[in-house]
Amino acid sequence: TIEALARGKATVGYPPAFRGMEAPAPAPFIVAEDPTAFAAATVRLLDDAVARGALAMRARAFAEARLSLAFGEQCLAHSLLAA
Repeated sequence: TIEALARGKATVGYPPAFRGMEAPAPAPFIVAEDPTAFAAATVRLLDDAVARGALAMRARAFAEARLSLAFGEQCLAHSLLAA
């Protein structure tokens, strides 16, 4: 999941795939609660290139901002300074 987001791919997944990721709105990924919702979201993205592209851009921006080594270092420094 992290690799797909980092590569700027429109990503659909079940809740466990995104556990621990606090995403801003609009969401950079689609969380599907069941197989029917997963299939519907996937088909919708396959049929709508504009929506797929927008989701892909948000995915990449989210990965750069929140899943990078630099962001992890900032969080660690903040935690250490607060302790």
